[in-house]
Amino acid sequence: TAVQVTLVNLPDLKATSATFTGSVDAGAGHAITGRQFDVQYTVTNNGSGAVPDRQNVWTDNIYLSRDGFLDVRSDHYLGSLTHTGALAQNGSYSATATFSVPRGLLGPYYVFVLTDVPSQTKPNGIVYEGGNETNNASPSATPMIIDLAPPTDLVVDDVTVPASGATSQQVTVTFTVRNATTNNEHAKGYWADSLYLSDDAVWDLGDKLIGRVEL
Repeated sequence: TAVQVTLVNLPDLKATSATFTGSVDAGAGHAITGRQFDVQYTVTNNGSGAVPDRQNVWTDNIYLSRDGFLDVRSDHYLGSLTHTGALAQNGSYSATATFSVPRGLLGPYYVFVLTDVPSQTKPNGIVYEGGNETNNASPSATPMIIDLAPPTDLVVDDVTVPASGATSQQVTVTFTVRNATTNNEHAKGYWADSLYLSDDAVWDLGDKLIGRVEL
């Protein structure tokens, strides 16, 4: 007896909306390198059928791209979210995630969302979409402008030295370093404070290095 096989109506997942909220203290549409920003997106099933229950867990990836075309090999991967739950025809879900702007990026970057991410074992993703496997990624309508963080201003205050010293004997020097910036920017990272002996009140390369403190 022949078995008749009928292809069911297929789903078509697509990221139908991708927006962002820039960093705190940044202008509208801007983010600051090294700081956090939020991504909001919506995935919709635009197909003629529902996502089957047995295909109800998949991954959404978020990227930053210089242009409106996603290249997962060269664009900047930010992170992923896992969706759990089948999706009816015309059904949708929304998600929000917070990421840090990668250091070294400046200028305009589109926020890309790729839903139902392929893998080595599932090259077309978890959800079978037939001929609609290639439309799962969408960029933000406008690029996010990435700016450098405002500069800090480290100054040395209150240097205290002994009144006298002798050759080859140790001396104790105390000093205070202050961030004098007026833009509320925190000084982050690693740096070193160096101590010199000078015969005047102006530092130059000829002064004698006597100590170094790494922070």
